Amino acid sequence: MADLTFSVENKLWLICPRKGYTDQPIVERPLATLLWLARVGIENLLFFALRYHLWSFLCSVSSTAFAFLKCELFPYNKEKINAWFFPPCLKNIRGELNVINVNSEGEKFKCYESQHGVSNFPMSLSNDDYEVFFHGTTHESAKNIIENNIILRRGDASNRADFSRGCGFYLGKDFENTLRAKWRSHRPRCSAVLVFRVPRADLREAGIRGRDLQGDLTEWQRIIKQFRAPERPSRKFLDELARYDFIEGPLFGEGQSLKNPIPNRGSYQLCVKSLDCAKLFDQSLHSVLFLEP
Repeated sequence: MADLTFSVENKLWLICPRKGYTDQPIVERPLATLLWLARVGIENLLFFALRYHLWSFLCSVSSTAFAFLKCELFPYNKEKINAWFFPPCLKNIRGELNVINVNSEGEKFKCYESQHGVSNFPMSLSNDDYEVFFHGTTHESAKNIIENNIILRRGDASNRADFSRGCGFYLGKDFENTLRAKWRSHRPRCSAVLVFRVPRADLREAGIRGRDLQGDLTEWQRIIKQFRAPERPSRKFLDELARYDFIEGPLFGEGQSLKNPIPNRGSYQLCVKSLDCAKLFDQSLHSVLFLEP
């Protein structure tokens, strides 16, 4: 077998029926086929057949095996399902962070709505002193935020978003929309929702500077056009917005023309743009829901 070449191996395909094969049918060249089989030998033929079936089997399971290795079911307390807990491994990092692993049954019956005896989660977290924000992401990214904080990525000019160009962390205020947004139907294998409970005074009054575009259509359109355009925003424009720690306002409707952008009615997003604001949200991470893939 050692003296066989790839050309000999490739000839084996001539006797293997394949969909879409358009060469001369084997029945029209029986003598040539018999001579070739005698030259190859039955041992080599069996070897190639065995290797072919082994390769087919490995191909059929490789994607599933890779996904399983890449993403475990839940990153913390995998045996704790549909009930809130405080991961002991995070106490040195976050203190008592509320975490829940939700399987498909728990998601159906909204097991997360009661947190440590307090009902109506997460809306029960919001009051005159606190605002609640949500960020939908993957298991891997959520774990990274928990253990390494929010990272505002810089320098990727191709990442065009509503209020940022390669640097921004986006949050919403609608929990159900974050949980069931359009991206979720095509979500990666793992998904999670981070819940931030931010002191209102720290976000609105304590030196954090925000730009509110809700109700200011002209300014919203100007900023959308700059960040969404194919060409990079002007330096003057970027310097102007650099003094803001966050920008908030409605979402831009996908598929629209940039000539006259229209905000999605009733939508809301907040884009964290500075390290000070990111630190505030890091300190305000209250709960994390890990959803079953």
